[in-house]
Amino acid sequence: MQNIRKIVSTIILVVFFAHQTYAQEFSQNKIKATIGFEFLEDDNFIGDGLVTILGYQWKLYDWLFLAPQLKHGTFSTAGISCVSNEYFNTFGTGIGVNANFLRVITAGLGWEINYLHGLLGNNSEYARDLCFDVYATAGFRIAPKDKRIAVNILPFSLSFGTNNFINYGVRVEMEIKLKE
Repeated sequence: MQNIRKIVSTIILVVFFAHQTYAQEFSQNKIKATIGFEFLEDDNFIGDGLVTILGYQWKLYDWLFLAPQLKHGTFSTAGISCVSNEYFNTFGTGIGVNANFLRVITAGLGWEINYLHGLLGNNSEYARDLCFDVYATAGFRIAPKDKRIAVNILPFSLSFGTNNFINYGVRVEMEIKLKE
């Protein structure tokens, strides 16, 4: 009986330390994939739709990251009854900083360049726009310490900029730690 306890204790300790060692093999740099539902308006366009973002995060401090990103959105006025039919896309790139607080809160600040283009009104007039904006995000973070993947739920995402650009909505992000 004594030998069984020693064997079980040894196995538990080996598994525990092996698991901790395995968790430390990941870098603090991360790939970030985001999907969201947002409302966008500027001088030429108005609509709501899906946004996808692909980014990377470089660790600056334990809680602060530099985060360049690429963004694509597809918008329409299908859910808005008081305006004419519009269908447009956005492509953007930007850079910001993201911070994690108390392991359960995440926030970000940065700037972007957005190119908008698409069809306006019943006459299908083609329009384009280039906007510069600043953005802020905030939400909750689910990030087990020894896991490779974290999820951020961002009920607050807001950006505003040139050409009366405003964009707000909700997003869900997945962060994937890279192997060293």
